[in-house]
Amino acid sequence: RDLHSFPTRRSSDLDIDRQIARMLPDHLTLGRLYVPFDLISRTIMVACCNPFDAAGREAVQQSLDYTVTWYLARPDAIIKALQDIYRLESRV
Repeated sequence: RDLHSFPTRRSSDLDIDRQIARMLPDHLTLGRLYVPFDLISRTIMVACCNPFDAAGREAVQQSLDYTVTWYLARPDAIIKALQDIYRLESRV
């Protein structure tokens, strides 16, 4: 997919439901920085910071039994969200 076709999310817009975020395995969330953040009907919204990671996007799609809508987010916003979701300590 073309980078310009990805909608973007500001970090303040990443209101993440912990239960939805945990729908993906850790190796995709913590390992590849994918975060599901909303679910509407049969469509799940997933934030990513690297839209060129085709293998990762395919793995996300295979892990979820939903239609995936992708959103581009800054890596620091995704990392902060993951720290909150998994209750990780910041290394900064």
